[in-house]
Parts: sequence; structure tokens; C-alpha cells
Amino acid sequence: MLPSVSPERLREVAGAFVTGVTIVTTSAADGVFGCTANAVASLSLEPPLMLVCLDRAANTHPRMLAARTFAINIIRAGAENEALCRSFAARADDKFAGVPHRLGSTGAPILDAALASLECELERTYEGGDHTIFIGRVVDAVLGEGEPLIFHRGRFSGL
Repeated sequence: MLPSVSPERLREVAGAFVTGVTIVTTSAADGVFGCTANAVASLSLEPPLMLVCLDRAANTHPRMLAARTFAINIIRAGAENEALCRSFAARADDKFAGVPHRLGSTGAPILDAALASLECELERTYEGGDHTIFIGRVVDAVLGEGEPLIFHRGRFSGL
């Protein structure tokens, strides 16, 4: 087996790939939860599937497994939304304090900061290193106006 690159090198080189920025949310018996994620992709049109990868150490992770539903909030560009994404990337107890949102059809939070949202029902999961790959069937999709927040080489920006 060939040796792997270091996590630091992978972060540095993979950071050259421009990604969109999302906040993945879910509702559980003990509240609403969410975390910033950029490992998100459209997986299939027929059936409509999305792929989300979450660190198993994230407090959102066990709640998504239990709820079996989640929302992918594609975040709108803007400095205030960059701060929101940093907040949801941190380890904190109540990330939703003062964050405007509504509950979608699945019960998952839809953020006012979202340019678009995709609500999903969990189809299956796969282990992938220190992350879990969540495959969700899209049950609702909403598109708003504006431009997305993007992430490149450790920085947020617009298009």
C-alpha cells in the first residue's frame, strides 16, 4: 500500500478546489442542530439524491442518524453569512440562538440565510474515514434569489 499524504497537505491542496458553503440542519428530540459542510454534492437526478459528508465528532451527526431527515441550506453570499458559517463550524451548544429560521416540511430548520434549500429523507449511510457519508432522497427543494457563498483556500467569498 502506498503511503498517504498528511491531513495538513490534503487540506492545503484540496483547498484549491472551490466549493459551495452549506449548513446542514436537523431536528431531534433535544432540539435543532446544524453544522457547516462543504462536502456536499448532487448524487442522482432519478431518484433525486444528495450526498453529505459529516465528521462523526460533530454534535449534528448522531441527531441526523436518529431523525433520518435533514436540510441542506445553501448559504447566500455576504459578510454576515460568513460569520454565520464560522459559528456553525465551531463546537457550540446552541448554534441557533438568534439565528432566523423556520422548520421545513421534514421538521429540519431552513435558515433565512439560505439562497436555496434541499430537504432530504435519509436513504443510507457509509463510513468514510473520520466522516459518515449520508445519502438523502430530496423531498423538497426551494430556490431563492442571489449568489452563493463560496470557499477557496481557507477563505469565504462570492462569485
